[in-house]
Amino acid sequence: MKVTNSLQGWFTLKVHKGDAEQPSQVASFENLITDGGLNRIGQGSFLTRCLVGTGNTPPDVLQTTLASLVASVGGMTTNYTATTLPPYYGTFTRKYRFNPGVATGNLTEVGVGWVTAGSTAVFSRALIK
Repeated sequence: MKVTNSLQGWFTLKVHKGDAEQPSQVASFENLITDGGLNRIGQGSFLTRCLVGTGNTPPDVLQTTLASLVASVGGMTTNYTATTLPPYYGTFTRKYRFNPGVATGNLTEVGVGWVTAGSTAVFSRALIK
């Protein structure tokens, strides 16, 4: 029996004007899962923080942090779904919310990751499109 596994990551960013009603901007795009992120699976929590920054270097599988961190926040809600019939797949959705005024400015990069040894390591990273 041949078993194939794959991972794909997507970010959906929503900008609100200080309320949770209608977002003023929405963007959805793929992200790059890092080698460190793949190695972290099965070893511990790996999507506990969302990070935003002002770096503009292209994502690379060898990255361990954001290029220029501005703010990070812990996860708020999590949702899992899975199919029971072929083709088998599952989804994992985690929502993060930055308080007003915390993640401001011209943000150009986003990532998710975990805290290790006082800093935040990235599971995945993308430039904001």
